[in-house]
Amino acid sequence: MGVVRMCLVLLALLISAGCALAQSEDPSSQAAPTALSSEERAALEQRVADLEAELAELKDLLLAIGSTPPQAATQSVAVVEEEEEDYPTSDYSGSAMLEYRHLFNEPGVNTGRIRRARVTFRGDLSDDTSYKMDVDGTGGARDLLRDFYIRYNASDSSTWKIGQFKMPQGYAQMLSRMDQPLPERPLVSEGATWNGADFFMLAADRHLGVQYQYEDDDGRNTVQAAIFGGAGRNTRDENSSKDFAIRYQYADEDDRHQAAISYRMGQQYDPTVAGNYLQTWGLEYRYHGHKHWLETEWMTGQARGNGALVGECGGYIQWIYWPDGTNRYAYWPSKGSGDEYWTLRLERIARTANPGNRASVAWLGYTRFLEDDWKAQLAFGYQRGEQRLYLTNYWKF
Repeated sequence: MGVVRMCLVLLALLISAGCALAQSEDPSSQAAPTALSSEERAALEQRVADLEAELAELKDLLLAIGSTPPQAATQSVAVVEEEEEDYPTSDYSGSAMLEYRHLFNEPGVNTGRIRRARVTFRGDLSDDTSYKMDVDGTGGARDLLRDFYIRYNASDSSTWKIGQFKMPQGYAQMLSRMDQPLPERPLVSEGATWNGADFFMLAADRHLGVQYQYEDDDGRNTVQAAIFGGAGRNTRDENSSKDFAIRYQYADEDDRHQAAISYRMGQQYDPTVAGNYLQTWGLEYRYHGHKHWLETEWMTGQARGNGALVGECGGYIQWIYWPDGTNRYAYWPSKGSGDEYWTLRLERIARTANPGNRASVAWLGYTRFLEDDWKAQLAFGYQRGEQRLYLTNYWKF
C-alpha cells in the first residue's frame, strides 16, 4: 500500500508541474500575479508542510524496501506439522499419611500408624481415552487396588467411566482423604464406631461399575449417573441385582456457591441385616469465599431385610477459616490455597429405629502447610462418651 501511495503522490506532482509549465509557455494564459490573503497563505503553507511530511515517509519506505533482502520478501512461511502423540502415555505420582492417634477413653489406643501409602499410575490411551490405577499398601495384599478405571471423553461435555471408582453420592465421600479438612470423614460418609455404637456409611465408597457424566459448557450444571455391583471395593458381586446412583450439582458462575442432590438404591451390605435392601437420599451445599468456607451435608437411608428395618439419618456442618485468604477452591498451595486454615465441624447421626444408637461429635482442627507438598494437621474430636486426638502428616510426591 505504501508503494501505491508513493506512486500516486508522484503522479500528482508531475501533473501539477506539467500544468504549470504549460501555462508559463502560453502567453495568453499568463496573468498578472495577485496578492494572497492571510488565510490563503496559511492554507498553502499547511499544504506544503503536509507534502513534505508525506515525502519524508516515502523516503523512509524506500530505505526500508532497499534494506530488505530479496529472498526475505519472497520467502514463504514454513508450515510446522504437529507430531502425533505416541500412545499409550504413562505417568505416576504418590501420596502418604502418617498419623498419631490417641483415644482418651480406650486404653491402649495410643499409637502411630501409616494410614496411606499410595502410588497412582495414569496416562492416555488415545486423544479421548485415559486410564488411572491406584495401589495402596496399607490395606493388605487383598486390598491393594483403590481406583482402577478407563475414562472415555465422548465430547467436551460427556464422559464415560468403567472400572472401580467412587460412586456419585456424598461430597465428603467423593473428596479425596488428602483434601479432607479433618483426619476423619463425617459419619454420614464413612462407616465408624463411636462410643460403642456402629454406623454404616450412607454414601457409597468404591465399587465396580459404569458411570456417565454430563457437564455443560460453563460447568454450572453437572449430572452423574452410575450402575454398580454394590458388593464393595475389590469384592466380586455375587447377586444379579445392581445398584443405581444419580447426582445433580449446580454451581454459580465463580463456583462460590455449590448445591447438589443425590439418590441411590439397590443391594447394599450392612453387617446387622442379612440380604438387605438400601436406598439413600442426600443434600449438599457449599460456600467458598476468600477467607470463609461453609460446607454442609445431610443424608438419610433405609435398609430392609428379613422383615427388619434399619434406618439412619444424619448430617454435618463445617466452617473453614483461612487467615490469609485463599485464591480459589483448593486445599493445597500449589493449586492456589493459603498456608493455613482452621476447621470447626459439628455432626450428628442416629439410627431411627434405635434411639440409643446415635452420636453427636464436635471437631476442632488446625492445618499448616510446611511445604507445598507437605501439610501437618492437629485435630480434636469430642463426643460426650469419647474424645480423640489426632496428629496427621500428609505428603504428595
